[in-house]
Amino acid sequence: MVIGIGARAYTAGSETVTAHLSPQVTLGSTVIWAPDDERAASASGAVGKSVSTQLRLNSLTPGATYTVTAMHRSTSASVTCWFDTIHLRVDPIS
Repeated sequence: MVIGIGARAYTAGSETVTAHLSPQVTLGSTVIWAPDDERAASASGAVGKSVSTQLRLNSLTPGATYTVTAMHRSTSASVTCWFDTIHLRVDPIS
C-alpha cells in the first residue's frame, strides 16, 4: 500500500520544537508499523506550513483488513503544536 499523510502544522512560540504526524498501521490488535519520526510529515516554527509525505508498505497479506491511523506528537510537552486539515490517504498497490 501507499500511504499519504500530511497537515498544516506549526509549533506555538518555538523555532526548535518539532511537530510530527506519522501513520500507525495495525492488523487487528497487532501493530504492523508503529508511528515513527523517520516516517513522519514534520514541521517546526511559529508560522504555519503545509507538510506531507508518502510511504510505501510492502509484504502485506492479500485480503486482510488493515487499519491506518494518523498519529501526532511534539518533541516538547511544554510547547503547543497545532495540526489543521490533517489528511490521510491509503492506496492499494499490486
